[in-house]
Amino acid sequence: MSATASEQKTTSIDPGFAKRIAAFAGAGADRRGFDAPAPVSVAVIKQMTDAVGDRNPIYTDEAFARNSIHKGLVAPPLWLYSWMMPGLACEADQAFLPDGTPYHYVAPGGQRRTPAQRTLRDELNELLEGHGYASPAVTNMSYTFARYLRPGETPRFSSWIIEEIVGPKHTKIGEGYFATMRIDVFVGEEPVATIRQRYLRSKPFERKSAPERKSAPQPPAAKNDAGSRPATPPDLRFAPRPAFATRTLRFGEVKAGDTLPTLTVKISPTLIIAGALASQDFQDVHHDYQMIRRRGHPDIFMNMMTTSGILGRYLTDWTGPDALIRAHELRLGRPNYAGDTMRLTGSVRSAELVEGRGTVTVDAIGVNSLGNHAEGSMTVELPL
Repeated sequence: MSATASEQKTTSIDPGFAKRIAAFAGAGADRRGFDAPAPVSVAVIKQMTDAVGDRNPIYTDEAFARNSIHKGLVAPPLWLYSWMMPGLACEADQAFLPDGTPYHYVAPGGQRRTPAQRTLRDELNELLEGHGYASPAVTNMSYTFARYLRPGETPRFSSWIIEEIVGPKHTKIGEGYFATMRIDVFVGEEPVATIRQRYLRSKPFERKSAPERKSAPQPPAAKNDAGSRPATPPDLRFAPRPAFATRTLRFGEVKAGDTLPTLTVKISPTLIIAGALASQDFQDVHHDYQMIRRRGHPDIFMNMMTTSGILGRYLTDWTGPDALIRAHELRLGRPNYAGDTMRLTGSVRSAELVEGRGTVTVDAIGVNSLGNHAEGSMTVELPL
């Protein structure tokens, strides 16, 4: 959910709170980093690719991957952020009911960290949440890749380095603070990627009604035999899915202005939750219907990693498996709420030789019934 030109800075700021917030800007470089909670896993990669329908064989077909440019299985690069997620955390303290009966519960969001796991970002989030800025939303994300991660590797992450904090700002989803931060990714001492993220922590707001959805490209609903839940829309046509195009585009076959085939994605609750689980993202906004409505939203919505995964699939469906994604920039707009539909289109912005490499930049946009959900660019290296 992105900031707009209409944002205006509020005037009443508690001086003590403002001073504590300002102290975070520029901090983090002296902090210790952390390892991924677990090695990159083939099983998790399959969950990621199944959720978004990504059939690129370099992720799941070991025999094919050995003969590819990667010489073995790799992880889909645009899900990179997932490997730093802490997953469901076991409670450090035993809870008891008043009668002494042991009581188990999973922390809100499922991501409570022990003191040893806490990061500078956690400290900032706790400060903001303590002053009412409790609703999280990623607005911008960018990646640069030296190489892809491989199954069995345990990536190491630097500390979050907070580059900028701006706020409070009035946005379409309420008053909030924007933070821009960077994290570097290593395998051993080898740098493999850099992530930059801009996110918003806002105060929950009361929505008088669900946002009006325009003309979403959805087929009419039909009833199943029991006459209750919607079944498969009658005007969808099914046919055996063709094999993934294992030939990779060559650089000379691409020019600026070329368009990519359109992809339409149904934003079902299953897709939202499957993507969140695959990326170890247990934020309540992606699965908890009661909590999300208390936060002012009409329904659960898709997380950033699933959106990026869909964009990665969209790109490599077109390029073929031996294209190397070198960079990705993403700006999120209107949420992908459950029940909506997103239409992806893309075009080639540029195709040029850079240091002897065939470098192609593709601009893509995903539109749902509320407007633009995702706008971004992906830079890919194609064989010459």
